[in-house]
Amino acid sequence: MKNLLNFRSGWSIALISLLVGSAAASTIRDDVADSEYTGFADTNFQSVGFVYGADESGSATLIAPNWIMTAGHVGQALLNTLSNPDRGFRLADDLSVNSPSYDYDQVFIDPLFNQSQSLDHDIALIHLTGAGVTNVTPLGLDGSAVSIGSTVASVGYGATGTGLTGDIITNNTLRRGFENVVDALNYGQGTGNFLPGYIADFDNPQGTANTLGFLGSSPYPLHLEGCLANGDSGSGMFTQVNGQWELAGVGSYVASPNNEGAVTSFYGDVSGWADTYQDLAWISNVSGVQPVPEPAPIIALGIAALVVVRRRK
Repeated sequence: MKNLLNFRSGWSIALISLLVGSAAASTIRDDVADSEYTGFADTNFQSVGFVYGADESGSATLIAPNWIMTAGHVGQALLNTLSNPDRGFRLADDLSVNSPSYDYDQVFIDPLFNQSQSLDHDIALIHLTGAGVTNVTPLGLDGSAVSIGSTVASVGYGATGTGLTGDIITNNTLRRGFENVVDALNYGQGTGNFLPGYIADFDNPQGTANTLGFLGSSPYPLHLEGCLANGDSGSGMFTQVNGQWELAGVGSYVASPNNEGAVTSFYGDVSGWADTYQDLAWISNVSGVQPVPEPAPIIALGIAALVVVRRRK
């Protein structure tokens, strides 16, 4: 799905729903070794895995032994595979190496998700059968909103490349993680230019691509700066709370000021993650997983959906 949005006066942007059917990953800085990104993911995010069914797939995060979270548009595709035995969830640093596959039997789509209208609430929960995953400890579900200017991590598998090439490698099997700084939440809500959830631009180390500079975004990239890539559906977005990584978002889309077409995720492109905070009540009701710390009752009233935009760092 590709919709052209009038993102800001004077130019347009392509909102690209990340394609289900290829694994999740990211593009990275051209001046930092890929091994730093894979090492970051493998050291800190063993609970991020790969969910598949027939010809559909995406990333997902283990939130309890029997529950994983992915993107709503991934969940919708996987609903059609429940009658196909070729399905499962795997946790591995490298998917080319044999690892256990855990079966699933139920897929729940966030009731507020409507892909034909926007990618807001792009979240799904999948139930694993039997004992589920018992040898990997799930990371906590963040019970508070991520502040604008916070550093977050995004972790998944698959297609990659650099900010100079875009997402050109499609057969990668490695779990990869990158960092970025949240520039805005629910930008343009209530308008035809809505970019839902948390967004962050992919800064060029040469300082030549600062798409969200009008929001006060810094032009300087983090050491492991990166961007969601075509196929990066359902990857986990994590924030640190008291020194611990907790799940706070789900990889949903890439927005491009250059409308690059099939290849995206260049320097200057914008990553978009669905915000789990606004749907904590639904997540807990379906899975029984409680956020850490537990939020105030106001979450259930939907107040967290208000637009928040302020200066970065």
